[in-house]
Order: sequence, then structure tokens, then C-alpha cells
Amino acid sequence: MEPEKQINYLPDWLYDVDLRNGDTETISASEEQFWIELIERYLKPLDLTERQKNEMASQLKNLRDLAVFAFVMANALFVLVVFLLQLNKKDLHIQCPYHSDS
Repeated sequence: MEPEKQINYLPDWLYDVDLRNGDTETISASEEQFWIELIERYLKPLDLTERQKNEMASQLKNLRDLAVFAFVMANALFVLVVFLLQLNKKDLHIQCPYHSDS
């Protein structure tokens, strides 16, 4: 016989037969209300119109394009800096005081 579910938003795994004898604790009514309101406010899907969905999709594509552009430019700048450092490696070196030429 399944235990009676008192609160309908708890996950089903809490009522699993193998977990039934585990230690459990309850939360206060104010904390329970806090979590219910948090789930309702922040974790439910947004009800968007078709226009809002299209606008959001467009903004996400622009963000993606901007991020890819910034990544490519940073990599190109890194390659350029490494290349220029290699061209001038004879002028840009640090003499190690403990290095012996013998």
C-alpha cells in the first residue's frame, strides 16, 4: 500500500518503497510557502506571445554571433602576439643569472 501523498508537488521518489524507512525531516510552513512561491515565480515556463518568442530568438542569435566574434578576435590577437614575439625572440629574452654556457 502506497503512503498517502499529503502535498501534491513533492517528487515521486520521496515515496519510493526502498527509501520509505530513511530519516526524514519536515520544514516549517513559512519555508514551505517560500519554496512554493519561488517555484511559481521563477521556475515555471514563461507564457510568451509568438512575437516575444521571435524577438528573444533574434536576441539570442545576436548574442551568439557576438560571442563567437569576440572569441575569434581574441584567438587571432593571441596568434598575432605569439607570432610577433617569435619574430623578435633574440631581442626579447631574459638572461638567467644561473645559466652557464660551459
